[in-house]
Amino acid sequence: MAGLASHFVDFIFTDSVKTYRIFSGPAYGIKMNLNARRQTAFLFGTYEIAPLNLLLKYISSETVFWDIGAQIGYFSCIFSRLLTKGCVVSVEPFPEHLELVREHIRINNLRNVIIIDKALSSVEKSFPFVIARGAHEGKIAHNKEHLNLTVKAVNIEATTMDILINSGVPVPNIVKIDTEGEEGQILKGATLVLQKYQPSFLIEIHDLENAQMCWDILSFYHYNIKFLNNGFLRQAERPQDIDNKHIWAETIK
Repeated sequence: MAGLASHFVDFIFTDSVKTYRIFSGPAYGIKMNLNARRQTAFLFGTYEIAPLNLLLKYISSETVFWDIGAQIGYFSCIFSRLLTKGCVVSVEPFPEHLELVREHIRINNLRNVIIIDKALSSVEKSFPFVIARGAHEGKIAHNKEHLNLTVKAVNIEATTMDILINSGVPVPNIVKIDTEGEEGQILKGATLVLQKYQPSFLIEIHDLENAQMCWDILSFYHYNIKFLNNGFLRQAERPQDIDNKHIWAETIK
């Protein structure tokens, strides 16, 4: 109870970053550097709880889990603890977030995380990477509209899933993609992965354009597509069903 009381005190009075242990949920006990007032979902273990619980149903101790758009490493740390015979590939290009991913892996003494300090897309090239006004997540900027909304921008290197696989990065069994609108481009750069290895995907779809692109690519490779609705998986019948949803895609056996 003392720990909980301390969290509430920090929530009310503290507006700075400190190291906390996550109080509950699948991340219970993991150390993270957080602002208690601004990052309460992380602190109390409720961040993205529905997609997280879905992933927990499908992993085993030997899973190779790719966390594409790792942000501060929350999912990466959770799955690193669970994958005692597998590993996590944590993909995060934004320097401020990347520093936190590395620090959270270090302070939790996690030994089975491979960090990729690049973005993933459909091609290997440099892109401007932006943080928009009022947002905590970043995205690759493909047009001037994205740049006009920017409060921070850095140039980052992008690569593809296929290039990483060909360079020796472990082949995934499960892939989580949360990249604020780059999900379709990432699948375009994963022809080898989709054809040969066919991992399962948890993807956050950010707009109808990406819904259509992901639908077309995954359907072409014979994936069954479902979407999360109030914590339950529902069968998707058309791209419009998955717009602004988390989807679960696995190959039809």
